[in-house]
Amino acid sequence: MDDRGNFLHNPPEHPGAPGWRQQHVAKRPMTTIPQILRFFLYEEAPSDVELDFLNVEAIPLRSGAHNWMIRPHSHPNHVQILMVTHGGGAITMDGVLWEITPPGLVIVPAGTVHEISFRPNTDGIVITVASAYVATTVEEDRRLLDATLTPMALTPAPDVLTAHGLLEVFEALLREFTWSGPARRMAIKSHFLRLLVIFLRLDNARKQTSSGPGRRHAAIVERFRAEIEEGFRVHKRLDHYLRRLGVSASRLHESCQIVAGTSPAALLHDRVVIEAKRLLVYSGVSVAEIAHRLGFEDPAYFSRFFSQRAGCSPRAYRVEALAHIR
Repeated sequence: MDDRGNFLHNPPEHPGAPGWRQQHVAKRPMTTIPQILRFFLYEEAPSDVELDFLNVEAIPLRSGAHNWMIRPHSHPNHVQILMVTHGGGAITMDGVLWEITPPGLVIVPAGTVHEISFRPNTDGIVITVASAYVATTVEEDRRLLDATLTPMALTPAPDVLTAHGLLEVFEALLREFTWSGPARRMAIKSHFLRLLVIFLRLDNARKQTSSGPGRRHAAIVERFRAEIEEGFRVHKRLDHYLRRLGVSASRLHESCQIVAGTSPAALLHDRVVIEAKRLLVYSGVSVAEIAHRLGFEDPAYFSRFFSQRAGCSPRAYRVEALAHIR
């Protein structure tokens, strides 16, 4: 899209990825945005029980209600994956403008500031998935996590869509998400895992880099999130992560503030709390056992840690959450 709002065409072929066309259009100069809105779902308060899970919906459901314009915002703890089947438009991610050409696949990593301009009556499916859920799903093969860490907008060739059933996977996820059938969560997990496998196989060459301070800060936060996933059950102090990353405390703090709008300690502690909530709601183990699994030697200290960040005790949270989903 140029400065007058006209869409640009004929983007360069994606190097090293046969059958895929990269829709990177232009790079805008980074500008200072006084306030970036942060949501779980756009302009919607988070559903606390679903924070560690995912949401699947048709693109018109939210975008059509906002005149097909999604203002700059970010999802600090959630990845978004879009499959645009009709219409199209443009998306800006961390200052880089990409054209969306159907069938268009877009990945917005957690914490990425983005805005979208859809053509009227655009259709497709959007998945908003917790970073913690992605990490749990791919824990046996960390390569699959890489598919969610770099912004991209691609147009798969028709034979790619057919051979790998990409559209069918999105449609299956939407169907399972809206249908309260037996083993719903397991079905969703299996379809989502298949989606990540397709990304890995078809987009193994998508290690394109974008320059500029925004991308450098994002890269640090991506590495920090990956280290948190590896160690949050054991390591609660930032010194461990600073050594692993090889960056200064001030540099990590600056990057986290720019990309996620919060401190490194908050990102680490939020990950612990999300895991605690998941165990409280979806496991039958005691609060003391949960504390032990998360590396707390003293269950009483874990309860204080959780209460300060969740606003209630672990037991109270479990009672309220279970009542909400029954």
